[in-house]
Amino acid sequence: MGNDKYIADSFNNIGMTYHEQGKLEQALSQHEKALAIRKQVGIPADIAQSLHNVGDTYFKQGQLELAIEHFDKALIIYKRLGRDFMVDVADELVALNTCYGLLGKHEKSSTDRTHKRQIYKKSKRRSRKSAGMQRRRRT
Repeated sequence: MGNDKYIADSFNNIGMTYHEQGKLEQALSQHEKALAIRKQVGIPADIAQSLHNVGDTYFKQGQLELAIEHFDKALIIYKRLGRDFMVDVADELVALNTCYGLLGKHEKSSTDRTHKRQIYKKSKRRSRKSAGMQRRRRT
């Protein structure tokens, strides 16, 4: 493992900078590099974060199907991680709901909306250190 986690974090942060500058191709490249390394390192929360960031970049590019694919994979990981990640679960559901709504798949988005409300109610009962942080965060 060595410094790989820190290298992945650096790629993630560079990707965030490109994303904020509107340089989405460069952002995507950096986020995909971070994701590949994070998969090798094997820290599920970091993998989910990179999946979300890749999905968010696809979303900004208007590639909603690819965004959904990545948000859904992040959602699965966050659900497995349990109660400490309920806010992240809800955030992924919001992202998925937005994509489905833009694609006109309102039946899917309304199902996600109901599930999202349940998750938010559960997450309000738990405090979390990063509760005030922006969703796409630097590492």
